Amino acid sequence: LEVMEYIFNPIIAIENIHKMLNPGGTLYISFPFVYGVHPPEGTDYLRYTPDGAEKILRECGFEIKDHQLRRGNELLPAFYEADNMRLRKEYDHTITGSLITAIKK
Repeated sequence: LEVMEYIFNPIIAIENIHKMLNPGGTLYISFPFVYGVHPPEGTDYLRYTPDGAEKILRECGFEIKDHQLRRGNELLPAFYEADNMRLRKEYDHTITGSLITAIKK
């Protein structure tokens, strides 16, 4: 858990995890979405929307069994609006990451 932001090529990483698991094996993985850049310097690369995290896993041969969303401060939507971001309607903009359970097909 808590390493995907350090992976520069997530497709290769998830494909390698898929190869190591037995058919029906379970993957527990987390994906950051809204989180500050952290040390070590030069190694924190990517953030993932919940949709993006699921797409990567499905494309690499996993079936999503559970997707728990992490939520941050209720002030996040106001911050986005103050920055004039165009936000998707009907979406929880307090989401800060994902904890996903996936099964190797």
